[in-house]
Amino acid sequence: MSKIKNIIIILIVILLLAVIALVLVLGIGNSNKENTQVANETDTPIEQTEIGLKPVEKREDYYIIKDSVGKYYSYYAIIFNAGSYYSTQDEQIIAQAEKDNAQILYNMLDTEYIEAKGITADNIKANLSKIGQVTAYIKNMYIMPKTNNVEVYVVKGDLKQNVEDSGTEFELIVKLDKTNKTFSIVPQEYVTEKYGNIVEGQSIEISSEQSIAQNINNTYTEREITEETYLKDLFAEIRNELLYDKEEAYNHLNEEYKTKKFTNLDEFTNFANSKQEEYKAMKLAQYQQTQEDGYTQYILVDQNGKYYIVNETAVMQYTTMLDTYTADLPQFIERYNSSNDAEKAGLNLQKVVDALNNNDYEYVYNKLDETFKTNNFKTLENFEQYIQNNLYTSANVEFSNYQNSGELHMFDATFTDKNNENSNAITKTFIVKLLDGTDFVMSFNV
Repeated sequence: MSKIKNIIIILIVILLLAVIALVLVLGIGNSNKENTQVANETDTPIEQTEIGLKPVEKREDYYIIKDSVGKYYSYYAIIFNAGSYYSTQDEQIIAQAEKDNAQILYNMLDTEYIEAKGITADNIKANLSKIGQVTAYIKNMYIMPKTNNVEVYVVKGDLKQNVEDSGTEFELIVKLDKTNKTFSIVPQEYVTEKYGNIVEGQSIEISSEQSIAQNINNTYTEREITEETYLKDLFAEIRNELLYDKEEAYNHLNEEYKTKKFTNLDEFTNFANSKQEEYKAMKLAQYQQTQEDGYTQYILVDQNGKYYIVNETAVMQYTTMLDTYTADLPQFIERYNSSNDAEKAGLNLQKVVDALNNNDYEYVYNKLDETFKTNNFKTLENFEQYIQNNLYTSANVEFSNYQNSGELHMFDATFTDKNNENSNAITKTFIVKLLDGTDFVMSFNV
């Protein structure tokens, strides 16, 4: 009986040990589960990327893509125009040149395109549209939200044989690996087929590798882009549009400025055509930069003292104003609002001088007091003829002898010829009446 009792005790102890062990195991499991949950809660959350294409904001990136696109199209053009580039009619030389440049171009192509279309160096020419000896002029460049090490850009622009050519539109995708300093190109044919006309803000799914392997033709070199380099390029683009692409220049105009100065594209085109010699000669001489709310403003001055106001929101994304008086700049409004009436009248007269020096007789004519205008200049042509016969078309002006009588502010303005330091001085007395905001009317002794 004692032996049986001992066996029962042993079994009870074993059972108790098993229960304790089970409790411990469950406890450890729950503890691990709780620890796992805590760990997950303290991990850095996955960053949500922005949706849709947005303009490129880094100048260095813009120029890397610009250089890569230029390199791509330079070899692309040779494939179809080898005889012209190598100045030969020898078929063997042309065939070898086409083959060599086809291999170079193949080395720049994106793997997605190569695999999707079965592209080889031998059949690449057959899969591309024929082009002439062209240069790529970029109009828009967008970047996709970054999902891995390779950045994706959409580039749109025109292919032109020269700057005066109207050109044909192109649209490419460029991928950039900043670790390996490499790039790859998705050609226009494939982009159009798969994505159509891509626009800013659009969200598109573009496959992007973790890296782009380096070869002898798909590398890029970073270069420092100084403020002066960038603004000279920007100024050159504005100049070329004013000369050769009036519609694009019109589209680039600041909306307030455009509305105040031009009725439509035809009126702007006539205006730009009247200033072609001036635009051909324009070179950037000075610039000033200010940071405004949501954009950077550049005041660009050419060698003749003409002003061009540029409001930039991203690299080469901007609006323009072709003078400083048609639409008020933020700096002018701030200064105007903090000035007394005499100073306000003087600031408005400076607008008149700037307009006269810009041969913008319509602006000045519209600022004439109605009674004065009716009595002296019934038409804009009458006024224009008077100014040309009685004042200098490009003048330095000094104001003096300020007086006021009620709402009227009077100044003597002395005009001398900018182009002739020995010119005779011409003095006119201007009378200014301030209106609401920054508006005014004026008259002068005839």
